[in-house]
Amino acid sequence: MQGPRAFEHSIIPHSAGWQSAIHQARYFASPLAARWTGRHAGVLGPEVSFFSVSPSLLLVSAVKRAEDGGGDLVVSRIVTIRLTAA
Repeated sequence: MQGPRAFEHSIIPHSAGWQSAIHQARYFASPLAARWTGRHAGVLGPEVSFFSVSPSLLLVSAVKRAEDGGGDLVVSRIVTIRLTAA
């Protein structure tokens, strides 16, 4: 591929190894997207989440619909961040 290229990078200060900055790096790589709507009554509370994982060493890296035709199934990829030296 030829032509101009564009990229973004971020320097994330951290006191320990790179693992301590992984959550901030993920926020940079996948920023929050907001959509404007007109004023309406709405049905959601002030805080909404599709799901959550714990402990904080788990990181959701992908979520998608299952490909088997069942509209209610979701496939997710959850990885573990190791904070200790190998």
